[in-house]
Amino acid sequence: MADLTNSPESTFEAENRRLTFALAAAGVGTWDLDIANQRVWWDDRCKQLYGVEREYVVPYQDVLSYIHPDDRARVDQAVQRAIQPASGGAYDIEFRTAGAGKKPLRWLHCRGQAYFDPQGQPIRFAGTAQDITERILAEQRTASAQQQILHSFAESPVGIALIDRHELRFQMANALYGRLVGREPDQLVGKPLLEALPELKGQGFDDLLRQVLASGTPFAASEVAVDLIRQGQLETIYVDFNYQPRREAGTIVGVLVVATDVTSQVRSRRVIEQKESQLRSLVDSAPFPIGVYVGPYLTIQLANSALIAIWGKGSDVIGRPYAEVLPELNPAIIAQLLGVYATGQPVYQRGQRIDLLVDGQWQSMYFDYSFTPLRDDDNQVYGVMSTAFDVTPAIQVRQALQRSEQRFRALVEEAPVATCLFTGPTMQIEVANRPMIAVWGKDESVLGKALVDAVPELKGQPFLAILDEVFRTGQPYSSRNARAELEVDGVLGTYYFDFVYKPLVDSTGVVYGIMDMAIDVTEQVLAHQAIEASESRYRLLAAELDQRVTERTQELLHANQDLSRSNENLLQFAYIASHDLQEPLRKIQSFSTLLEERFGANLGEDGRDLLERMRSAGSRMSQLIKDLLVFSRISTRQQAFGLVSLSDIMKAVLTTLELLIDERDAQVAIGDLPVINGDESQLSQLLQNLLTNALKFTRPDQRPVITVTACRCERSALPVQLRPNSPVNQFWQLDVTDQGIGFEQKYTDRIFQVFQRLHGKQQYAGTGVGLAICQRVVENHGGCIVARSEPGQGATFTVYLPA
Repeated sequence: MADLTNSPESTFEAENRRLTFALAAAGVGTWDLDIANQRVWWDDRCKQLYGVEREYVVPYQDVLSYIHPDDRARVDQAVQRAIQPASGGAYDIEFRTAGAGKKPLRWLHCRGQAYFDPQGQPIRFAGTAQDITERILAEQRTASAQQQILHSFAESPVGIALIDRHELRFQMANALYGRLVGREPDQLVGKPLLEALPELKGQGFDDLLRQVLASGTPFAASEVAVDLIRQGQLETIYVDFNYQPRREAGTIVGVLVVATDVTSQVRSRRVIEQKESQLRSLVDSAPFPIGVYVGPYLTIQLANSALIAIWGKGSDVIGRPYAEVLPELNPAIIAQLLGVYATGQPVYQRGQRIDLLVDGQWQSMYFDYSFTPLRDDDNQVYGVMSTAFDVTPAIQVRQALQRSEQRFRALVEEAPVATCLFTGPTMQIEVANRPMIAVWGKDESVLGKALVDAVPELKGQPFLAILDEVFRTGQPYSSRNARAELEVDGVLGTYYFDFVYKPLVDSTGVVYGIMDMAIDVTEQVLAHQAIEASESRYRLLAAELDQRVTERTQELLHANQDLSRSNENLLQFAYIASHDLQEPLRKIQSFSTLLEERFGANLGEDGRDLLERMRSAGSRMSQLIKDLLVFSRISTRQQAFGLVSLSDIMKAVLTTLELLIDERDAQVAIGDLPVINGDESQLSQLLQNLLTNALKFTRPDQRPVITVTACRCERSALPVQLRPNSPVNQFWQLDVTDQGIGFEQKYTDRIFQVFQRLHGKQQYAGTGVGLAICQRVVENHGGCIVARSEPGQGATFTVYLPA
């Protein structure tokens, strides 16, 4: 017979017996789930743990019935999850048994592992069960004891809170902690940290708590700034706090928070430190000059770097008498210092001019300064402290403005046309030259009076209302052949004028006055009226009309000659005005730039904003003067007509606008353009203004698309409202089309008027002169111009020029 003692089967049985014995000794039961038949095999220990005495194989649903109702669904979900391949087959759960019959309730810890075939189907699910009731009861007793300890913290002199690891939820907070965070304890307990205290979001305290929970390492910090809502107001407080991890059965279950409000201590200390720092650095770091002079000889005891820089005497002035260091100084200023030392009465001066010899060169500066007595413990004056602020740039700007105003007054008074300036809503006559006073038929006593008082016959006429509208809206107004009833030399008469009301604005954009420029065209209007009257009589007295037409024509010729001379004078005045007005504007811009470069840091945000507005206003005024000069030249200059190629002119214009076109990434399509008879300079200005207009009035976020085309058309094809002054029957039609912001069709006539704008200067830059120049160029060439548009649909400007 063969010896089977060492066969594999006997070895396996021996190992199985040893494993079963070891598990029994450890109080661990085993189980095996038949997944296909939903039946469970378990050993005696498992039956004992579940409190049943049935057979070794039972249905799976019966096993679930032995589990506590509150845990049953959770256990079943864990089993179903374990037999899914995605879970890896792991099973690990703690739960309560149902305590069948009189059997006691037990806590079990079950572990298991599911196994799968190559197709991912579960083929076996087995594991162990262990009684952990004593451990759970011990943890519950520990938690109860900890809770009792925590309750004793309710009256603690520090803020205490308990936060669990689940969503950082408050489990407990004493009254002092509630006062610290500006809440009642019952407003905190049961809520996650950032739900109870949403203002803590982004301050990092939730991250610190998670670090303590993850590492188990306590965290403490002192005088930490915390932004909290207390009594309905967000305020910053300072706290000392400590985060201590709480453990149960070796596992971290939460954090104990201990916090103390130290805000008053921190603020008090910082106030003291700030005052000490201010006192220490007041003199050394002050951006304005400070000096201290002691004794009857005013010996220099202290001079900060700002003062030494202004004196230009070097840094070795300390210990020397004031008069010795600055012998060139005005003796009156030294007398002021000595007077303060002798009387104890301070001295304050504003805008005082100081002449100093700096590096061998005389320099004139302006200061606001004070001389203040210094007293000892016995209230005796022992010295004088000086503080000063350099106001030289401001004084120079004011002087430049005064000179500019004087020059402006001189220009107005010397202007060849009637000119005056009204200020304020009452239209007070600030400046008026002799031609304007002559127009009114008054004398210089009108200066300083309201216009309605100086020229009372204007009541009931439209001029006062127009002035009010210009002052209110800031929109200029112009008119031709306007009728006015004026009392001149005591006689009320009818006169006719071409005039412009131009609003003037201050650095903040507010209208403060209106400039009025007028030309007396009474003779021309009367002559025109006479011509019309003579034409009406032509049908009755043809022979007499010939003689009268000759006479009237001669009169009109003289009138036109007078008007031509007036236009020449106006052109000369525009040139002088543009040149003389540009000079003070350049100085104002230079001084404002100098003011910002030297003292921008001391001016503050408001001061720098005012300087920027002053520069911007000066730039706009400069551009306006240039545009007016161009408009004046086009209006009055004799044209130099000849054959010119619009294609060549357009190429030059595109070169001029190349930078702007590239910046806007504009698409410009140019068709075949004709050769016409015209003034090359004026036609170049026309095309450049039209293209610039199309580029400017396209939204910044939109790529400009512009097309320029030309075609020949008959006079009868022109729009009925157009009346070109050329007698030709054929015209070149030039269309400039864009896809910009467009405008309402009702504004078609308004956009060609001088100073008329449909948008504020903050939206789109410009002076309101460009399209007026276009219209004047087209009229000079015997043509006409019209625009078609809708808001948001772009615009087409059509120019008709004689073919």
